[in-house]
Amino acid sequence: TMHDARLDNAGVTVTASCKGTWGRDVHLDRETYIEIAPDEVTPLATTHSDWARPFHDLLLLSLGVAVSLTDVRVEVADTYGQHRFASLLFGANQNDSPRSFDPHRLREDDSLCLLFPEDAGADFESVLPEWMALREDLNSVIDQYTAVYYASFMYAENRYTHFFKAAEELAKRAFDTAELPKESHKARVKAILRAARDGEVPEEHVSWAERVLSSRNDLPLRTVIKMLIDDAGEPGKYLMEWVPDADKRIASARTAHGGMKSSGVEQFWLGTVLAFLLRLHLLREIGVDPRTIERRVLAARMFRRAVAALSKSATASD
Repeated sequence: TMHDARLDNAGVTVTASCKGTWGRDVHLDRETYIEIAPDEVTPLATTHSDWARPFHDLLLLSLGVAVSLTDVRVEVADTYGQHRFASLLFGANQNDSPRSFDPHRLREDDSLCLLFPEDAGADFESVLPEWMALREDLNSVIDQYTAVYYASFMYAENRYTHFFKAAEELAKRAFDTAELPKESHKARVKAILRAARDGEVPEEHVSWAERVLSSRNDLPLRTVIKMLIDDAGEPGKYLMEWVPDADKRIASARTAHGGMKSSGVEQFWLGTVLAFLLRLHLLREIGVDPRTIERRVLAARMFRRAVAALSKSATASD
């Protein structure tokens, strides 16, 4: 047994075993299992979505690469009252590419992994309940982020759209993204409508303007993304130092009705940066030491490659 945690309605245990061969050469692989024991009988249909999926999502967030579940087993009672284990078959999309995950590089300083069990504030007993609560509260953010790793067949343009929507939603949840206080915005809209009527603008046009303007009190997307970058600590400073217009490029690269607003290569690097920012913010929320996460983001080879590529493309375009 490696870790134990207690949720409101279940106990969770992480265990591991080693398999391998030895002789002239020694090779060992550690297999890790997560055992969940709900306090009450759980419907079979919700086993994956309610129990396996949250842990899968946490692995995707921590590792930053696609990870496939190799086996999900459930304990079921047979007609004679005895309990047996049965393998669960589920229709989740998974990336089964053997190159999607390299366990040998996990511990290298420049790897994609941002979270390890020994990290300060990452105690399994405290992190797991925090993660379950955060996942329920920010499901619209986490589902957008993890969809990229579940659907390995996704086009690059769609991948960026998912990362951007997750970042936009996270920023709106974390910061006040309204341009004006509610009453001030109402007064602004009324002033515009009054001026339009005084100028004898047709009433159907005024009605259209009222419908549109009443719901448009958000800050520009570039400003919203800048707030997210500024709150990312040292990685945010590093990004803005080398790519001063990163907020503008991230916002303008999103997919709109007119299609892509930047090249596919630029979208890839912008999406890479966004993914790191999302992971940094979410891992901080479950109690992991911010300094640890920021240090790992700055050291990650892919983050630095993305910033370097964006910096060079900005110089070339200038």
